[in-house]
Amino acid sequence: MRPGTRLRIVATSALFAAIGCEDPPGAEDAGPYEACSGVTLGEACLGGETECREGVVFPGYFCSQPCDADADCLQLAGHGPAVCEQFYGGRQCALSCDDDADCAVGTACIEAERFDGTTIKLCQPD
Repeated sequence: MRPGTRLRIVATSALFAAIGCEDPPGAEDAGPYEACSGVTLGEACLGGETECREGVVFPGYFCSQPCDADADCLQLAGHGPAVCEQFYGGRQCALSCDDDADCAVGTACIEAERFDGTTIKLCQPD
């Protein structure tokens, strides 16, 4: 390795970490509706009420749960209301939002198109 190469690699890694280019945490460290690593897809998230599932935006995974209606969704204080929506893998819960402040860690408020063509704003992995 040439002199200074290791420093550039470390400095570049530190820069990526500082600007948010880190991988999301594994399911065991991510709470409800937070982003999680796709490596842990299907595993229980922190607290056991949700599991790491595929989001509307690919690639992107977040802690969610299957549902039939909004009443099935875990509600979190300080965030937008959780709603039951049709995703590619079936119906699951997600936080609805007006802006990023309504979202959980590692997610952002995006406008998503439903299968019927209408739109909704949901917190999804960013």
